[in-house]
Amino acid sequence: ARILPRALARLTREQPGIEVTLAEGEPDELLPELLDGDLDAQLVYRYDLFPRDWPDRLAETRLMDEDLVLVMPEDHPLARTSGRTVRLGDLQDETWIASRPETSGAQALQRLCASAGFSPRIAYRSNDYTVVCGLVACGLGIALVPAMGCMPMPGLAMLKLARRSPRRRVFVLRRATNANPLLDDVL
Repeated sequence: ARILPRALARLTREQPGIEVTLAEGEPDELLPELLDGDLDAQLVYRYDLFPRDWPDRLAETRLMDEDLVLVMPEDHPLARTSGRTVRLGDLQDETWIASRPETSGAQALQRLCASAGFSPRIAYRSNDYTVVCGLVACGLGIALVPAMGCMPMPGLAMLKLARRSPRRRVFVLRRATNANPLLDDVL
């Protein structure tokens, strides 16, 4: 939501007449289309706590690293902690909001919580971070979201986890043999 629209708008302004198609999905959902040549590039991510590799036929360009932030209702007692950091162990009795179970974000949350000795009680799931933050702002739970996925809104507090700074790394994948002349402009 914060990177792709502006990048595509700039590309279409600078290269009038080009044809751009956007397909949205989880990395594994779109990977076959990239490998088959139906897509030229794919914006993907991986979490430190859920590492993964891509097929050898693909080249990756690292775009950015981003912290994962803890979001909770602004009236939550822990939202007023000094230094705006929270210990993960203090969150074991909370209701969590997460992405779909098969996503790397949900898997990373499970692993992070397991390292603190608990399994998160997940009541709501959405892959749309605006929905996740909206649920949190309304007091329905807490969530761990990528910093760029967290849109400030009334009722929402953003904090960091103490001692741990889990991250999400964002990449562009493309076939190593793809000769599309626009790929350099896209990158």
